[in-house]
Amino acid sequence: MNTSLSKRYDKDGFAALLSKGNTNVPGVFPVKADQTYNATGLTVVFAETEAALLAIIAAKGYTVVPLS
Repeated sequence: MNTSLSKRYDKDGFAALLSKGNTNVPGVFPVKADQTYNATGLTVVFAETEAALLAIIAAKGYTVVPLS
């Protein structure tokens, strides 16, 4: 089942897209407050700092792989 979600954050921060069945995360990206971000079939995780986001990603069993 394809699911779509839309997120709007109250603060600037960082986000990553997690895909079920794939533990590699293709980097993190900055997000701005009051902008809407959309993802289909993915889980979006958010934190106010990049370090906090990396900790959340690791705690969920995912690994960030750099985009080359």
